[in-house]
Amino acid sequence: MIPESGPENDPENAGHAALLDVVSLLAEMPWPQPEETDETEQEWELGEFSGSTAWGIMRLVPLAGWSPPRPEDEPDPLVEAMSRRWGAENHLDLGALPDYDPDAETLDVRSLLKTLVQYAGGDRALWWQATRRRIVVAAFDRQEEGLHLRHREERIVGVIVAPTEILDPPADTDPSPGTGRRYLCLASNRLFWKAGDPFVYPWFVDVSVEPAPAKVAVAEGVAQGSMGAVISVAEALGEKWADHFEKAEAGWLRPYLRRILDGERVTEAELIAHFASLHGREPDFAFSPYE
Repeated sequence: MIPESGPENDPENAGHAALLDVVSLLAEMPWPQPEETDETEQEWELGEFSGSTAWGIMRLVPLAGWSPPRPEDEPDPLVEAMSRRWGAENHLDLGALPDYDPDAETLDVRSLLKTLVQYAGGDRALWWQATRRRIVVAAFDRQEEGLHLRHREERIVGVIVAPTEILDPPADTDPSPGTGRRYLCLASNRLFWKAGDPFVYPWFVDVSVEPAPAKVAVAEGVAQGSMGAVISVAEALGEKWADHFEKAEAGWLRPYLRRILDGERVTEAELIAHFASLHGREPDFAFSPYE
């Protein structure tokens, strides 16, 4: 259900805060896990807002009717509220993104983002880095009115939560199984943080066991204040990162890392099973084109 247009155009109004809280929660939630049913599009509902999960990797909050059109050169209170929450906005050049081609030999996931923006009714977009692994995209519908189309109005018609890597072009190399590296997102002190909870400064530890040698990604912070590094298993077990591991609640990973350092083989299946036993779900993951 989308609230009717009206006084929520005030950037301090509870309507904006409620919407951004829901978007923040969507950015923190893991993607759907493969099940017996088709997960390419799943409906969801959070409070007064509802939407869909597209292709299992993006979530759309439709906002047609959220607010009336406004002059293109006039600041949008919702955009200003989003920038206060997630930092400066970035322009998304939809014209530079490829169109979806079902017959393409290799799928360019940027085409899926473009398709979803258009599905929401948008022909222009801005994006923000909401978390280390998620971006938030606002889709705008531009309307041209007046003599010689000199007067343009626009309105936000949807907000999309997507993985950060959806903005990356395909790698030039052949995407064979030996190319790139998958990191399991295994430890963080914000795994169960929800929108509306007190702010918790985040710490993360991700692990990639294939291809050898295994790598560990450590990070902290959000948006522009975030920082991170990819380190070796030996470094991860060193004193330098002990405090980081403690804050990220990653102590359970140490025995696995010690086994790797001792020359034993640790599989993704082992790590996923242990994570699921702790948290009741499989971990999220991030992909890096760099080995």
